[in-house]
Amino acid sequence: MRANNKPFCVYFVPKTHHDLGYTHTIPELLNVYCKYYDDVIDYCDSTSGNPYESQYRYTVESFWSLDYYLKHTSGENIEKIKKYIKDGRIEIQAFYANVIDGICSEEEITRMIYPSAKFAKECGVRLKSAALTDIPGLNQGVIKALSKANIPYLFAGFPTYFDWNDFMGEKSTSPNRLWDENSLFAWGHPSAFFWKAIGGEKVFAWHQYGYGYMGNDASPEIEAEDYDVLNEKLPCYIAKLKERGVPYGVMRYVDHGLDNIRPEKSVCDIVKRWNEDHTDIKCMVATESMFFEALEKDCKENIPTIYGELPHTDYTTLSLTEAQMTGLNNHTKHELNRVEKLDALSVLSSECGIGVNVITDIYKDIIMYDEHCFGMTYYDHEAEYNRTSKIGYAYKAAMNTEKAKKTVEKSATKKADGQISVFTLSGVKSESVGCDLYCVDKSESACSGEYISSVNRKLYIQTDVIDDPRLPYYGLQKLYGMKRTDYEVRQNTYFVPSGANLSAETYAKTEIGGDFQGYPCSDLCLENDLYKITVDKAIVK
Repeated sequence: MRANNKPFCVYFVPKTHHDLGYTHTIPELLNVYCKYYDDVIDYCDSTSGNPYESQYRYTVESFWSLDYYLKHTSGENIEKIKKYIKDGRIEIQAFYANVIDGICSEEEITRMIYPSAKFAKECGVRLKSAALTDIPGLNQGVIKALSKANIPYLFAGFPTYFDWNDFMGEKSTSPNRLWDENSLFAWGHPSAFFWKAIGGEKVFAWHQYGYGYMGNDASPEIEAEDYDVLNEKLPCYIAKLKERGVPYGVMRYVDHGLDNIRPEKSVCDIVKRWNEDHTDIKCMVATESMFFEALEKDCKENIPTIYGELPHTDYTTLSLTEAQMTGLNNHTKHELNRVEKLDALSVLSSECGIGVNVITDIYKDIIMYDEHCFGMTYYDHEAEYNRTSKIGYAYKAAMNTEKAKKTVEKSATKKADGQISVFTLSGVKSESVGCDLYCVDKSESACSGEYISSVNRKLYIQTDVIDDPRLPYYGLQKLYGMKRTDYEVRQNTYFVPSGANLSAETYAKTEIGGDFQGYPCSDLCLENDLYKITVDKAIVK
């Protein structure tokens, strides 16, 4: 709660909402963002002499656009971007894309942070905030990933689809709200809270109306472009917040934050003039984390905690309109996880593995397919072009995962003094096929001799002969759906022991040979390493 003599502070946060497609074809859009970042650099340059509050700042909502720009701009521009990030004039947020997190694995959500974290480290800063915008729902994996990465702030830009007017211009009477805001906060939104996962991880979150524009139902998206309009509207909006009992002494409004629109520096002149004319309300051009830091200080210890997650609505269903590609992308996530584990073993040999950059690039394509916009545009040839462009990310990720697997197979040396048998999740043991992995001692290895000794063995990969459709087995629908012969329906992929990480303890305890008991599979029970489902006999007719 602000002190009576402290002016109310409004933070205008310039950031562009990232939609992959929608407003342009995807290739066009990548080049459009390159022009935007050229503009951002110019805006930062030209306003450096302004008062601190009216210097231009920009927040990169999704890293995919900046990632592309850094690969296609000059070295001079790269250094300018790095400088302004270091100076706090440009903020990069954590996530690579606004994904449909309801269809993402926890590993994928974590990997969304890798590219931005790497570049932030190059710039000498740490990531402070993340955003998922226009996503109707949020799972706890997001909270866990941010918390474990020590990223404290999350802008939760939930769309308000169920509040929109219908085609007749009437308010919807649907009871399907994203959540009942008034049951959590007497004033509804905006609201600040700690969002806590069941495991105890938490982030400081801010929920506003949609993208977080200044406005109301009559004028939902007002830009700070016209001083007279701002002079008329802003005091009324702040007064309305106070009237509703909103307890904060700070407020955030996005600037030029609609779908893929161009950033503008007009907000800097507006803010400069406003602060010269007003003392009761002060304005600032800010990054996302600047607002969060001010909000956290304003709230002090009066921050409620919310547990759990918001179930997703339409976007998860939308992903099923491309069920084959969504299934392929999901399959690739699992394959890539296995390939990476095997690659981690292969680097213990005398030859190098595929390397982290290959894995990271494949994850980028996986993430871009799971991006929320799905390349959508109007129903014409452009829409189909965007759809096929989006599908290309899934195919590219699958193709490069297969190439990576073959590269790992070739990266081993030709000596071994033992063997490790590794079984697939179904537990059905069959003939040994595939590539053998050999590991030899490295005199300068950081690993202990005991560890090297424990993995200095031949790695046998066991395949599955799938003879029971009820068996809980990943990828079954793909294999049978392709109508392959029984002989071809074999899973020739690589696994480490269930739950294993690459530690000395894990491999020291690995059995060499020996029997392996399969998992039960009956009319009433399905079981594997991940789950066990038992049907109550009483309900079976």
